[in-house]
Amino acid sequence: MGETTAKAQPGGWKLLLSGPILRSFVFFAFLTMTGSALANFSIVVLGGLYDTPITVANAALTAFLIFNALGVLSGGVIANRFKNPAAIVTAGLGASGVTIVILAFTNFSAAFLVVMLGVTGFLNGMIMPSRDLIVRAVTPPGSFGLVFGFVSTGFSISGVIAPPLYGWLMDQGEPRVIYLCAAVFTALSLLMARSAKPSPQASGAIL
Repeated sequence: MGETTAKAQPGGWKLLLSGPILRSFVFFAFLTMTGSALANFSIVVLGGLYDTPITVANAALTAFLIFNALGVLSGGVIANRFKNPAAIVTAGLGASGVTIVILAFTNFSAAFLVVMLGVTGFLNGMIMPSRDLIVRAVTPPGSFGLVFGFVSTGFSISGVIAPPLYGWLMDQGEPRVIYLCAAVFTALSLLMARSAKPSPQASGAIL
């Protein structure tokens, strides 16, 4: 049994370190960098940029989180209906990037701020089911658990990097740069998603 495991292990690492899987790993990491900026730092960013009252910023963040969850639910229906995860992710991330840039430079009234962050949350949630299908498309049959476990560590790594980075930017008096970083990471996520191509071995793995 030990000999069989030893022989199987190099094949597993060869798969995980292949281009499509590594791009999926980076894709997940970039998405977390964006999500951390929006979910964890919006209150202090809005306060630093526009002196947004904490009650208004809290309401806007609540809208982001609620509509993010609704976006995930809707994204499953959308993914099942259109069966084109790359196009769904491209549209969702592209629109989300635009809303983040607008938020970085526009001092909205309370109502419009809640709407804008709600829309951003919905767009970010909507892509999640299609995000997973993109990973599935580049994964050979029988390896999805291994691959998804590996690429999901991108969440954890970015979860360690993002808070100190964005906290440092706040200390430097650069709250706007946090939102601009979120927009850049959104664009990079989009590029990673567009570069993911199903492997010949993974044909039939996607719905």
